[in-house]
Amino acid sequence: LWKNVNEHSEVLVIFQGPNAYISPNYYPTKHETGKAVPTWNYISVHVKGTISYISDDNWKMAMLHKLTDQHEVEQLKPWSIDDAPKSYIDKMLSAIVGLEIHIGSIQGKWKISQNQPAINQQGVISGLTECADGKVKDMVAFIKSQLKS
Repeated sequence: LWKNVNEHSEVLVIFQGPNAYISPNYYPTKHETGKAVPTWNYISVHVKGTISYISDDNWKMAMLHKLTDQHEVEQLKPWSIDDAPKSYIDKMLSAIVGLEIHIGSIQGKWKISQNQPAINQQGVISGLTECADGKVKDMVAFIKSQLKS
C-alpha cells in the first residue's frame, strides 16, 4: 500500500461486519403471496480520511502488542511477541510499515431485514439459526436487537 498510495492521500477504508444471504424461503409472507426475492443482509462502516505511514519501531511494537493481546486473549496459552527470539522479531519489524487514517468522515450502513414485517424478521432469524454457517450468529443477534414489536 505504501508503495502505491502517497502519504496524506485521501482514502476510503471499508470495515465489513456480519453478512448473510437471505433466502425468500425464510419469509412466511412468501408462502402467502409469492412476492419475495433473495437478498443479502450486511453491516459495514466506511471511513474516509487521509493516510499516514509510520516507520517508528516503538510505535509499531506497541501496536503489535495491542493486536496480539487482543487476538490471543481466548487462547488457552496466549502467544506473546516475547515468545519469539528478539532477533527474529526485529527482522520482522523492519518489514512492517504502520499506517494511520486521520478520519474526515464515518458512515455506517446496515441492511438487517429492518424493512420486513416482524413475521418475516422472525423467519429470517429461524432460517439463519438453522443454517450450518456459524458466521451468521452475529447477524442473527443484530436482527434480534432491532426486531419490530
